[in-house]
Amino acid sequence: MMPFFKAKRTVAATAFILVAFFLCAMLTSCSFMGYRAKPQEVAPERPIAKLVHHTGTVILKVRGKWGVLPTPNLPLYSGDKIVTLDGTALIGYPDGARVSLCTDSNLTITQQLQEWTPFRTKRFIDRNFVLLAGRLFFQTGREKIQHHFITPQTIIGVFFGRGNVSVDSKQKTWIIMDKGRAIFKIGEYKKGFAPLVSQAKADKAPLLQAVLAAEIASSQAELAAEENEAGNMSAAQKSWYMAQRDEKSALEVIKAASILEKYHPEAFTLKWARREMKMARLMVKDAGYKKKQAIEAGAVVPGTEMPDTSKDAVRVAPAASYGNSPENLAPLPDAPVATPGEEAPAPAPAVEAPAVAPEAESPAAEPEAAAPVEETPAAEPEAAPIPVTPAADSAPALPKRYRILLPISDGGVRSLVGGTAQSRIFCNSSAASTTS
Repeated sequence: MMPFFKAKRTVAATAFILVAFFLCAMLTSCSFMGYRAKPQEVAPERPIAKLVHHTGTVILKVRGKWGVLPTPNLPLYSGDKIVTLDGTALIGYPDGARVSLCTDSNLTITQQLQEWTPFRTKRFIDRNFVLLAGRLFFQTGREKIQHHFITPQTIIGVFFGRGNVSVDSKQKTWIIMDKGRAIFKIGEYKKGFAPLVSQAKADKAPLLQAVLAAEIASSQAELAAEENEAGNMSAAQKSWYMAQRDEKSALEVIKAASILEKYHPEAFTLKWARREMKMARLMVKDAGYKKKQAIEAGAVVPGTEMPDTSKDAVRVAPAASYGNSPENLAPLPDAPVATPGEEAPAPAPAVEAPAVAPEAESPAAEPEAAAPVEETPAAEPEAAPIPVTPAADSAPALPKRYRILLPISDGGVRSLVGGTAQSRIFCNSSAASTTS
């Protein structure tokens, strides 16, 4: 009888241990799921970083508003976006962390307060850097803060370190760690620097097109508000421009989130991207309804006032409207304007028709031929108001875009960011082949 009772006690003890182990595992997994699934966003009114330095053309989305003028030490908030064209940007954090953004880059910064509660509550900060295009150099700060570098196909976690993350034209991720190491890497990546994207390819990128459309729509909405306040525009027309601004901004969010949804391997990033897309689609639907209401109230659909960002003017449009200067914006619907495609054919037949007519009438009356030649200039001014020449004066053509690299020789970014010799040539790598 004794062996039977001993065996029974052994089975009971084993079952108790297994049940206890199962409960502990469930508790740990539930707390981890709560830690990742329900992060607390940092208060939106509190800045998380600042724009320390910038060069060239930099487009900013600050607190949901596009077209904010970049200035030194400009506060940046969770969810803000920094897009560089021919410029660079240096972002600084209170703990000393630095992120340097190179040309043709698209970066979104977020910050969250995470909680870990298996036995006692522990709070710490997560910083996310969503790099969808271009290159960045990073250096962590003094505090133990987890930095997540999210690219279309990879997520890298770093507590302490210094290195480079870049994305090539095929959405592939390239990584170099100069100091420290990544605590985790999910997804595919290559070691090294991503090849520089050519200007032509960067200009035609759909993501950049969406950014430019959102920035231009925001600038025009701001000008429409000023015109309405001055009594030069109806309230319905102003409402149309406001709805256009919301629609273009939401379409940019959809374009950016769709890149992550298509390529990214990590579940929580996918969940975040899909949530952003869902909210943006609702904004697009609401903006369409508001535009319809504005048209019913008497607003005129401009159609020709939004610059075509799919052509060579892609670099000129944001720079011309940069700073929300009224004289640099496309004309508003009070003065009808022909599209750039309509301007070219209009003058061509007007010039060719008089040139052919005098040749046919030259034997009949040469003195009369001189009169039509004098009349043609009188006919040309009548055609000139159709394209509206003041529009060309208000948005002068800018010189062709040039590539501005990080200031290395004068200290500039290097003195603020630091880094090894390999890091210092980060934005210059493979530039010789593209600029020479």
